[in-house]
Order: sequence, then structure tokens, then C-alpha cells
Amino acid sequence: RRQRQMCIRDSSPIVIRHRKEGDKIDLGSHHKKLRRLFIDNKILEKDRQKAIIGEQDGQIIFLYVAGRLYLKKRPENAILYGTVVIYKNF
Repeated sequence: RRQRQMCIRDSSPIVIRHRKEGDKIDLGSHHKKLRRLFIDNKILEKDRQKAIIGEQDGQIIFLYVAGRLYLKKRPENAILYGTVVIYKNF
């Protein structure tokens, strides 16, 4: 099982939700709208509707769609406060 780490900025809650119009994710060198990310990666419409988004303080910190995990870019001076584990049981 492959593990990936993401930056959790503080102890504020992480909201798990579906996508909204205009959602963007920080990929490090640039921000990308989820709509464009889905198109660029050829994500099917049925999978787009099932996308799981983790949001903290109004920013998307992860996106799980079609078996792929996209993580917000970790800032250079970030401190890791916790770990999020997502198990796929379906």
C-alpha cells in the first residue's frame, strides 16, 4: 500500500465534500480548476460526480477521484500537524 503525506496547516476541521463549481487546487507552481484537471486527465463524468474533496480553512487540501489522489502542494516552511488516512472500502 502506497502512502502519501499532505500538509495539515492547523487543528481546524477538515470538511469532506463533493465538488462545487469553481473549485481550485494548489498544485505548487500553479492553481488549477478541478474542471480543467478532470478534462486534462480524462476523468469520466460519472467519476467526476463521485469525487471526494477534503477542504480545510476554505482551501482544497486533497482530491480523490477515479482511484487517483491529488494533494495540495506542501509549502516549504510547513509544519505537519497530523495525518489523514483514507481507506477505500467499496
